[in-house]
Amino acid sequence: MDALVDTRQGKKDALDPEIPLLDMIDRVGERYQAWVHKPHFHSKSLYLFAKSGFLEFNSHMSWYLIPAFWTPFFIYHMYKAYSYNNLSIWFYPFAILLSQFSWGILEYSLHRWAFHAKTNHWITNRLHFIFHGVHHLTPMDTERLVFPPIPGYILIYTPARLFFGLFLTNMTFFHLFLGFGIVAYICYDLTHYYIHHGRKVGGIFKYLKETHNHHHFAANGEESNFGVSLNGKVIDYILRTNVDPTESKQ
Repeated sequence: MDALVDTRQGKKDALDPEIPLLDMIDRVGERYQAWVHKPHFHSKSLYLFAKSGFLEFNSHMSWYLIPAFWTPFFIYHMYKAYSYNNLSIWFYPFAILLSQFSWGILEYSLHRWAFHAKTNHWITNRLHFIFHGVHHLTPMDTERLVFPPIPGYILIYTPARLFFGLFLTNMTFFHLFLGFGIVAYICYDLTHYYIHHGRKVGGIFKYLKETHNHHHFAANGEESNFGVSLNGKVIDYILRTNVDPTESKQ
């Protein structure tokens, strides 16, 4: 067994690189919530489901595949918006700003109320672990920092397109909204990767990194700082869940 365990973990909770991480959930049982928020640091990505297979393949993702996959969708929506061209130019900034704010709400809501739900059943524990718990357990895993595109297309993009299609009847507005929503998502995922692994992080990204590190590594940090990108951080401020690490130390 590799030395994968952080000093805050006990030996009985050490991770065996030959055993899928999901198999650990039965071992920790009722201690799941405490266990999953105590990080392990390791030199390689561990198996989530198995050593091979469709699910395991889609649980790993390199950061550059996010813009590679989603940029064509943005181009498509911009083309459709241009093709319809049935919206006053004065509404363009509103459509773009609304998409950014809407993404911030979605990012924050998913992170706070779905990804940090207090699960206590073996089924919900597994779902929680697959979607977010694995990131808190192994926060520096370079292959599990961005959301895999295929699940993202099925679980987020398709429902969002159907839902907003019910309300945004102007097709130019609709495609502008979705297109720039995709831009907001790309920025979110790349920001998440950058604040975990960027070598030189300055300016606003330095602050985002500090608050995100607090979320991961401070005692009870998972109960605050749910915004990762600038959009989500705005919602953090609005709902008063932003914690400034420098102020909390004073």
